[in-house]
Amino acid sequence: MSGNLDCLISPFAPDLAPQPKTAVEKSDRCRPSILSSNGISRPDLVKWQLVVGAINPRPISEPCCGAPAGRLDSAGLPHRDSSMPKIDAHVKRIYANAERSDGRRILVDRLWPRGMTKENAKVDLWLKEIAPSNELRKWFGHDTAKWPEFKRRYVEELKGLSAPLATLRHEARESTITLLYAARDEEHNEAVILLEILRQND
Repeated sequence: MSGNLDCLISPFAPDLAPQPKTAVEKSDRCRPSILSSNGISRPDLVKWQLVVGAINPRPISEPCCGAPAGRLDSAGLPHRDSSMPKIDAHVKRIYANAERSDGRRILVDRLWPRGMTKENAKVDLWLKEIAPSNELRKWFGHDTAKWPEFKRRYVEELKGLSAPLATLRHEARESTITLLYAARDEEHNEAVILLEILRQND
């Protein structure tokens, strides 16, 4: 951190003794490229805010040598770019008849549905990695009284499942998809939560 701060020496603090520059500091990593309205380079402006104390200071979200961090949605999950095409996604119990309008049929349960053959299931993708953990699934036990807490915990788990969530988003952008589940309750299952996430900012 101290090495990066050396590139933020302020022109408003002439009494600070210049420090020998390292090879890293001489590179383009700390070379100012953005000027503010008063002509001060952004790194120098940041240092000026630190040393002098600017009026109404605000956090600088963009470092001098990196791109802005990706935005998160209200659930704390990666934000869906509004420029992406609108999705056509649905949820359906896997025991219901498969239809052409289902599009890509994606099973989001961790366990294969009891008594269902692969031929009858007509599953195009089994994305079991995105399902709730065994511990969470057993704790929930389809008890609707636990639904709000189950939803909160599942969303927290999804924050660590970026790869399968990205796969699901990709499938949703490419074609019509139907998220399949085995639970009898059509309103309280992980597919409902996943559909809600996919439709956020759509």
